[in-house]
Amino acid sequence: MNEKPYVKSSLHSISPYIGKLRQELANKLINEFSQKKELIFDPFSGSGTIPLEAWINNRNTITVDLNYYAYLLSKAKLVPYIKYQDAENKFTNSPYAKARNSIT
Repeated sequence: MNEKPYVKSSLHSISPYIGKLRQELANKLINEFSQKKELIFDPFSGSGTIPLEAWINNRNTITVDLNYYAYLLSKAKLVPYIKYQDAENKFTNSPYAKARNSIT
């Protein structure tokens, strides 16, 4: 078998998440049950382990979660900002930040 060695991504440690799927298990399942360029659907993205491992392994992915925190974690892993200023501007102009500011 020509299996490449697994390299952990530091993006998995962005933030804690209860019940997080181990990245090694996600990687193994993705490689065992899908082929490159196939679509993987994750209806409960949680901390974004499946979509990130799918992307690392050259799979397409659709991921959803009703939990806004889970959505943000997944998005941070898959669409990271290159510059701090870009992230700060995006957050400052978000509906979440505006709502939070109106409460205080």
